[in-house]
Amino acid sequence: MRWTGRLVVAASASLLLSACADYTKPTENVGGTIDVRGSSDLQPLTTKAGQQFIAAGNTTTIHMQQSSVDASARRFCHGKLDVVDVYGDLGVGAAAECKSNHIRYVQVPLANDAVTVIANRGLGITCLTTGQLRKMWASSSDGSVTSWRQIDRRAPAIRVDLFGPGPRSGLFAFFTEQVVGMAGRSRHDYTTNDDDAATVAGVESAAGGGGYVGYHYYAERSSHLTAVAVDSGNGCVAPSASSVAAGTYDNLSRPLTVYVSVPAWRRSDALRTFLTYYIDHAQSLAEDVGYIPLSDPQLSAARKTLAKLGP
Repeated sequence: MRWTGRLVVAASASLLLSACADYTKPTENVGGTIDVRGSSDLQPLTTKAGQQFIAAGNTTTIHMQQSSVDASARRFCHGKLDVVDVYGDLGVGAAAECKSNHIRYVQVPLANDAVTVIANRGLGITCLTTGQLRKMWASSSDGSVTSWRQIDRRAPAIRVDLFGPGPRSGLFAFFTEQVVGMAGRSRHDYTTNDDDAATVAGVESAAGGGGYVGYHYYAERSSHLTAVAVDSGNGCVAPSASSVAAGTYDNLSRPLTVYVSVPAWRRSDALRTFLTYYIDHAQSLAEDVGYIPLSDPQLSAARKTLAKLGP
């Protein structure tokens, strides 16, 4: 089935069709189909960009689905996706597949993220050191670090109830590398869900709830959660647009990027028009959705990356 001028968002077994938006500036009407897949990190922003692009009068059909990094990268490197949302590298295996299948690609930043450590407001925890975070999430803490007081002696003696993404998530790989010291190494006795919204809900509902999510997901529920500041040795720094821009929230800040297939870019008017639109509106889209916008130098670099691909 095909929907003309529709954004088709598939997540697990549910399907959402939406073309509603509040942005009506006209663009050149371009049809065609674009296939995007990847992690949940950028999905809200890409969804908003797609809604506004379609509301501006384009008849493009944009298929977007959340899936694991590995599965998305494999499909991308077999020429079955135009764009993939993947934080960091595609992975050695996927990169080799792309090379063997002659799929060239570029990486383009679209927003910034401050990975946010969250806690149930009732705990009263406002700051943790990187050492305390490491103790909280290290694989050696499995089954042994079970009380918040073991992590911070000032915390209440409440059972630690942790929530976070699973091992196939780009957020998981980033957080474990930055906090634990090795990508993929983490305790396993926590509730996993690759949907950050589910992590937020779990932390809100559990008296001893703690976890980590992308900044956007915290911002949506900021009045119901505590964003725990991080002390990397220079005092407690809370996640925010200003701390990311200043470079003071450096341990857990990251650019959010997409990989763009060069063959798809060159053959698809729809893809070129949509991504150009996305980049042109990236900063305002990020503010609307609750992400941290690209800096002007980052935006300029993104435009130059696409410009080098040619028409």
